[in-house]
Amino acid sequence: MGLTVTATEGYKKVDNFAELKVDIVPKTDGVTGHWTIADMSGNSKIIVIDGSKYTETPLLSSIELFIFPAETSDIGFYVYHATDGVEIAENEPITLIVTGKPKVSTSMSKETVDIGQTLTLNCSYMKYDPPTILSVKWSKNSTSGDLSYINESLTSKYGGSNASNPSLTIMNIDSNDLGGYRCEVENNQGIGTSPYITIELSQGDEMCPCNCEYRAKLDYWATKNLTNYTFEELKIILKPELIKLEKELRVDKHNLSATLWKLTSAHDKRPSSRHIGSFGIVFLIFLCLLIFASDLISIKQHIITIKRMWNIKVKR
Repeated sequence: MGLTVTATEGYKKVDNFAELKVDIVPKTDGVTGHWTIADMSGNSKIIVIDGSKYTETPLLSSIELFIFPAETSDIGFYVYHATDGVEIAENEPITLIVTGKPKVSTSMSKETVDIGQTLTLNCSYMKYDPPTILSVKWSKNSTSGDLSYINESLTSKYGGSNASNPSLTIMNIDSNDLGGYRCEVENNQGIGTSPYITIELSQGDEMCPCNCEYRAKLDYWATKNLTNYTFEELKIILKPELIKLEKELRVDKHNLSATLWKLTSAHDKRPSSRHIGSFGIVFLIFLCLLIFASDLISIKQHIITIKRMWNIKVKR
């Protein structure tokens, strides 16, 4: 007869102490093995027998695993993997339920999406006593840091998020759906939460950093089918945008360089300017006459000096 491993119980519900037992055929002499636990999402890990929380007792024809204190994080499916060096055997999973707040898990951590896509965020919990589940809710932490709860009544946008189907389906994803999501399941013992699932846009849909108002305009006009409007209707629809565009493109003539230069060299017709100008002209004429008179006197002296040099008699 080959090596077999059989669980003495396939289902156990405990408070804070758990005892799991498997029978080994033939006897346990020469048989080694280890325990594993798998959660509701199928994630499996090996249990480390640390002598504190987990202890193991090998008997003549069975192996016992003790868990203390048993917590909701210990909820799952337990399997003992045995080998005698030749054959390998394992038992059917033992379902362990620990009373307390629900143990919630998800198989997702970060999802990359495209605009308009439909996405289902995975959420699962151990349904050991479904009537005690009071509510299933999804919280959302937006990219701006705002925390809110999903409104499941918006059936055109969301699906699921209930005791029988805790996963959340988001339809027609847009930029407002980006952020972190967490599943919250409540029973009469408390609230269990899943890790956050982050939703991001795929690289192809990411835009350069720009203000949200501009992106909102793009989304708004993308939803408009302008081919069904007449020209007059289009003028009415687009009038606010055209007025705004006209203001942005309008040239302020007062700031043109030609205007500024024209003002700088403009004719000054003020009376005060005329009086100052006339006085300046008279002053310049007087100054010129004064210089000319002084030059005449000096010229006469030069002529007398030249005649004396040439022994020419000078008339007195």
